[in-house]
Amino acid sequence: MCPNMNGKTNAQVPYRDLTPEELERLRRTADEFMDKWPELKRRALCKTFIDVEASALENGYPIEVGWAIYDPTSGDIATESHLILYPPWLEALNWEPSAQGVHGITQDELRSTGKPVEFVAERMNEAIPGTAFSDCVEFDQAWIDHVFSAAGSERKFRILDVSVPFARPPVTALGYAHAEQHVHRLAPRTHRAGDDALHWAVMYQLASS
Repeated sequence: MCPNMNGKTNAQVPYRDLTPEELERLRRTADEFMDKWPELKRRALCKTFIDVEASALENGYPIEVGWAIYDPTSGDIATESHLILYPPWLEALNWEPSAQGVHGITQDELRSTGKPVEFVAERMNEAIPGTAFSDCVEFDQAWIDHVFSAAGSERKFRILDVSVPFARPPVTALGYAHAEQHVHRLAPRTHRAGDDALHWAVMYQLASS
């Protein structure tokens, strides 16, 4: 008998050997984890950069999200972006012609090629491994959370400032200066979500090489 915190005694759970079925389930679980480990490790090393375009700078709603994932094990960068289709009533909330003049996205384009907000939210959770970096966290996080709220789902990744990965090895001051010199030619910013996310992924690729 073992005394607990109240001075009382609790009966110990009797020891027993695992059954062959239980041992087999444990073996399968371990094998499945080991099979997934290389992919889990690779995703943990990836750096994801995210960007959002909105209908207005103030009181607007997100109309395009894009991300670029740099895989240091292969040197590859994968990009993905989606225009976001909302219910018609949402379009009336706030649409600034000045914002449209920057990103060039029209409401007609959203209606014809936009993806349902539920799809976009699900895709972000599927594709983004753990953390995404943004050069405008305050706005981008609020807009991305708006997507998940409209979709009725929960964001499963963090959003941190883009300066975070550049402040750590393998990025060096010399590498960062080299990246700044060449990134605008290799991956110019266009005020479209996919291109602007790619800009930062290429910046990190150059700075960490």
